Amino acid sequence: MASAATGANLTFGMDRGFTNTIQEISNTRCIILAGTNIAECQPTIMPYFEKAKENGAYIIAIDPRETSTTKLADLHLKNKPGTDAVLANGILKIMIDLDLLDHPFIAKRTENFADVKSYVQSLNLDEISKITGITLDDLYETALVFGKETSGMIFTARGIEQQINGTDTVRSFLNLLLATGKIGKRNSGYGAITGQGNGQGAREHGQKADQLPGYRSIEKEEDRRYIAGVWGGIDEKSLPTKGVSAYEMFEKVNDEEITCMFVMCSNPIVSNPNANLIQQALNKLKCLIVVDLFLSETAKLADLVLPTTSYLEDEGTVTNVEGRVMLREASYPIQGEAKHDWEILCDISKKMGEREVF
Repeated sequence: MASAATGANLTFGMDRGFTNTIQEISNTRCIILAGTNIAECQPTIMPYFEKAKENGAYIIAIDPRETSTTKLADLHLKNKPGTDAVLANGILKIMIDLDLLDHPFIAKRTENFADVKSYVQSLNLDEISKITGITLDDLYETALVFGKETSGMIFTARGIEQQINGTDTVRSFLNLLLATGKIGKRNSGYGAITGQGNGQGAREHGQKADQLPGYRSIEKEEDRRYIAGVWGGIDEKSLPTKGVSAYEMFEKVNDEEITCMFVMCSNPIVSNPNANLIQQALNKLKCLIVVDLFLSETAKLADLVLPTTSYLEDEGTVTNVEGRVMLREASYPIQGEAKHDWEILCDISKKMGEREVF
């Protein structure tokens, strides 16, 4: 969900899984579900959406497929795959044309709306309808309901985030929230439906190419100095600069700019967009090392596989979508010669002469 995190950072200045509590879902007036099948993928939070429906919320599901989640929707937009950004811009164009905007909020809380408005108004609705496969009536219905309701939420997931233009797609939907002022207040906001149990916690630890722990930027001098001080004995200048995104990394592998890769907690062949490119790139590497519990599709291509432990064997904290930090203790003994991920990283660092700082 890196594209959702990047989109949120670019739009809001920070990345949170949910901007609201889960309980508020039940009381919102309109919900847009973009590329998410909550009923099958995150069933534990489905009752909140069912309660919202009972309370009179209007639910709009955007998904090319018919799923258990789309059955809950009042309006199902079966757009053509990959056209979600176009669809969101079409909805925004109608909101602007019909003046369904929160002008005080836009003036006080947003930047560069004039540029977005100029671009969106240059679009042709008939062309958008043709590209997306969504009728003009359904486009207007979506814009009218979401624009007029007093509160609303938008939820996205891998269906729109794991497209090649995933970050731009997420930002297009976030623009709908900003234009209507449905952010930063009760029962209104954004939710990136997390694909992994600790997706929020990983980002808090700075596991993206532009981050340091605590949502700090790897490019801001004050953030670099602060983290170097927290770690102790680290020269701020030794910290790397911003890296490329997960997808761009494989493009660089394919261009042979990157020749060695260390993969941990990931199966890129399955989880990245454009699987053909990913496999082609991995086959070009001079050295591929994979840390995994199983021989995944990616691990089968590796020169070396290091066996790691499962979540049952390691203790740590998990941060849920609301930002709550919870201790999770180990409940199973380590099997065979497997090591925890952190132990593997520390052992490698010692071999590289960095024993003290690890």
